[in-house]
Order: sequence, then C-alpha cells, then structure tokens
Amino acid sequence: MKQNVRISVTGQNGADAPIKTEYDGKLLYKEPYYYASYEEQMDPDSAESSHTVLRFDEKSLRVTRRGAVESVLFYEPGKTWSAPYSTPLMDFSVTLLTTEFSAEHTEKEIRLQVRYRIGFNDASPTTGNLQIHIYFT
Repeated sequence: MKQNVRISVTGQNGADAPIKTEYDGKLLYKEPYYYASYEEQMDPDSAESSHTVLRFDEKSLRVTRRGAVESVLFYEPGKTWSAPYSTPLMDFSVTLLTTEFSAEHTEKEIRLQVRYRIGFNDASPTTGNLQIHIYFT
C-alpha cells in the first residue's frame, strides 16, 4: 500500500553551498526495496518537471528521473556507475563512485546518507554529499 510522505533532499557537490528541496510524495515497500516517488519541478518559473523515483534498501540507492531531466544514478559503496544525464540545456555523462552509504529507518522517518565522488564528462571528479529524509505523514 502506498503511503503519503514528505521527502527532503539536500545535496552538495564540492565546495558549492548545499541545496535543499522538499516534496510531497508516495512511499511503497515491495520486498526487498522501498520506492519513494515525487514530482520534481526543475525551475520555479517553468512548468517543466521530472518524475523522480528513489529505489533503496539498506545497501544502495537508485535515483531515476523521467521528464525534463532524464537520468538513472546508482549509489552503492565501492561501486562506480557511469550513465548519460540529459537536461533541457545540455546532455553530458556522469561517473559516480560511492564512498559511503547509510540507511536508518524509524517509525517516523527514513534517513539516507550518501557520500560520493562525481565526474562530469572529462572534468576532474569532485566530492558530493546527498541526504534524503522521508517523513511519514
């Protein structure tokens, strides 16, 4: 059964300031994964959006976006993931190496923490941090 949730996503690449966004979404558990989904508005001045699905368990996270942004990013400690990333402005390739991943589940929320190295096209990789909090409503 799908459950209504509030999803908070905070991301930071390199020395950039963290970016925090929040969405209303749905959460479903279908063994062995949780699936959290929400509609992600790309720009406050635009109607363009992407449907985002987070598929995760205690070991990994897959983020799939379809719509204005098209991508599939996979985070699992010690593994490298390379994939295309398409936006309305440009297309590029992404290479991710996940260095840390943790998932905590309580009766009120789920917390995911990811640390990684990310490279775009041929640029030198930078470090990144992703925090996802899913609050049960």
